[in-house]
Amino acid sequence: MESMRLFVMMTRGEDRFYSFEIARGYCDGKCRFCRRCFVNRDILKVISPYEADFYEKNLITHQKNVARLCTKAAKYMDLEQESVSELIQAALLHDIGKVFIPADVFMKDGRLSFDEYELVKYHAAIGALYLKIRGFQESITDAVKHHHERYDGAGYPDGLKGDRIPFFARILAVCDAADAMLAGRHYRAAVSRKLVIEELLRNSGSQFDPDVVKAVIPVISEEAVVNV
Repeated sequence: MESMRLFVMMTRGEDRFYSFEIARGYCDGKCRFCRRCFVNRDILKVISPYEADFYEKNLITHQKNVARLCTKAAKYMDLEQESVSELIQAALLHDIGKVFIPADVFMKDGRLSFDEYELVKYHAAIGALYLKIRGFQESITDAVKHHHERYDGAGYPDGLKGDRIPFFARILAVCDAADAMLAGRHYRAAVSRKLVIEELLRNSGSQFDPDVVKAVIPVISEEAVVNV
């Protein structure tokens, strides 16, 4: 895969509203130097100034953090460069489906109702479908669709179990959960690296692939995941 990857970004308009876009460019935060990110732009949603900070932290930054974790975990797993590139691309867009979830549900502070939770769960399948329509390869769309499957088969959307879960999705599941705990959520405070490691080990073999947990734990031990 080429070094120019698709990622999500927000652009502020003259009306002070933001456009939530998927664009092509380097994912190092220096796209102002690489104008190619303004080619092949796809505006997905208009974001109000009130919503902008939330989407920046809980979607854009989160996906970058997960990609960073995946990159480091891949080294412990001795993945080939082509596989690493595909994994990073999947990580940078794994929650893209949340753009299509109503903002009042996505941003809700309190406990979600049953119907609201079921709606949020659709983000994985919707995101995969969106990327499939855009021509992404199956390894990436499958990773996005199945990153909330559980190793014991109790996840969603298809209840896949064990090795039936796509490999990249199993890596995303661990890295996604790790960053959610380390960086915190609007409804849950961040926790220490020690507690994250304990939680991953506790759920190894049930929620998570044990081999992936073994690869991610050294990454967490070496360096805190911070917003970039």
